[in-house]
Amino acid sequence: MKNFQTIKLNLLHEERGRDIDMKLLSKSDIFSIFEGKELEVINLVKDAYIAHFNGRSSLPHSCFLRFPNDQKNRIIALPAFLGDSYNIAGIKWIASFPDNISKKIPRASSLLILNCMDTGRPIAVMEASIISARRTAASAILAAQKLTLSTPKTFGIIGAGPISYEILRFAHAGLTTLSNVIIFDLNQDRAQEFIDSAKKEFPTLNYRVAFRLDDVLKEADPISFATNTSTPYLENLDLVPTGKTLLHISLRDLSIEAILQARNFTDDIDHACRENTSLELTEKKIGNRDFIAGTLSEVLEGRIPARTKQFETVIFSPFGLGVLDLALAKYAYQESNIKEEGKLISSFV
Repeated sequence: MKNFQTIKLNLLHEERGRDIDMKLLSKSDIFSIFEGKELEVINLVKDAYIAHFNGRSSLPHSCFLRFPNDQKNRIIALPAFLGDSYNIAGIKWIASFPDNISKKIPRASSLLILNCMDTGRPIAVMEASIISARRTAASAILAAQKLTLSTPKTFGIIGAGPISYEILRFAHAGLTTLSNVIIFDLNQDRAQEFIDSAKKEFPTLNYRVAFRLDDVLKEADPISFATNTSTPYLENLDLVPTGKTLLHISLRDLSIEAILQARNFTDDIDHACRENTSLELTEKKIGNRDFIAGTLSEVLEGRIPARTKQFETVIFSPFGLGVLDLALAKYAYQESNIKEEGKLISSFV
């Protein structure tokens, strides 16, 4: 009996020896890791785009969880694998509840799980709303760097939410010639609050609230759209001077006519032509995807030009790829180990 108990105890110890620790990274941990790292994040996004374009990733369609009798709210699952030096798999789970804004809490909340490629076991769970917002902003400014025809002086912002604020953060870091910001939001008080915060954090820029959307369209280049709209409201680009770059981050602001008036790029054509995006509505209308010139990755690699005509208007409509989240999450995980950030949970799995 004693020998049996000894064997059982040894087996238990052996099993525990295969347990792994897991890193838990909070919002404050993630904020600390990425503070002041805008240019590094832009490079992470660039590398992830190129790896994905060249087939060194696996990216299923994101899954949209919707609710009966509820057209506003949703939770999205974005699974992905990113190869090259990242060699990581994981999934982001991000909720979007627009009415949170009226409750004075963020519209989006998110977490992300990283899995080890040797064992498949989870090695980290982290707050991901910052990662999600900053990879989105970095992709917008990377596109602005590569697609904008002129040297950016005045940056236009449509929508005074947290994504727009992160886009401004990355514009301040990545568009070094920028001096002016003009912003429009249906809620003028919200636009002013946005500017009040921005003046404190980015005091070298000049700010103005636009009372009409048209003012931003006429005066700024590039122009970023980051709203919570579900249906297009900009009917055409007649008031947009030719040659500008529109960063169509929220994907559903522009009508079919507006899309067809410009040269269009996205991050992944198959992903972007779904979930009632402006690109999908246009595809359904004309019956093909020929109106999409290509992806930002193709421009980054010099495979296709940003413009075929000197004063062509360009639209970038990125769906938002899970490989970008993984690139930032792997960076955060590695930095947390170096800086001893976060909480290590022993024998979690």
